[in-house]
Amino acid sequence: MRREDGGQALVEVMLAVPIVFVVLLGGTDFARALNVDLALGSAARSAAERASLSDPVSFDAAAAVREDLGRTPGLDPAAVAVTLTTHGGDGVDGSCAEDPPTLEAPCFSTVRVVFTFHTLFDWPGVPHEIVLDRSRSFRRI
Repeated sequence: MRREDGGQALVEVMLAVPIVFVVLLGGTDFARALNVDLALGSAARSAAERASLSDPVSFDAAAAVREDLGRTPGLDPAAVAVTLTTHGGDGVDGSCAEDPPTLEAPCFSTVRVVFTFHTLFDWPGVPHEIVLDRSRSFRRI
């Protein structure tokens, strides 16, 4: 490298560093959102499965979801909204025809988990708050 090329290399590096930094931070935010989304889906599935095996009146779906989400780094389980519905397949809470359910008249337990995710930075063109909403259903037995 000749002596007069040293300034050009410095300028090129100084132009590339901010771009690399923004890509790394964007990837971090995306990874955080994906991690939280997967954790919400897993917690909803676990709670729906437990609800389908227990008495839906006495089962505390919110406590089950928060217990699962307590192991997720960067996620406050208290900020999660949880609803449990027990229905006959039509989505209307309490519409199970028979208790216990039969093959002819099935009953489902559905757990819905909603969380508002906040990005680390205000990205241009990307909302700062993203509502993540996951629900899972299991057939009661």
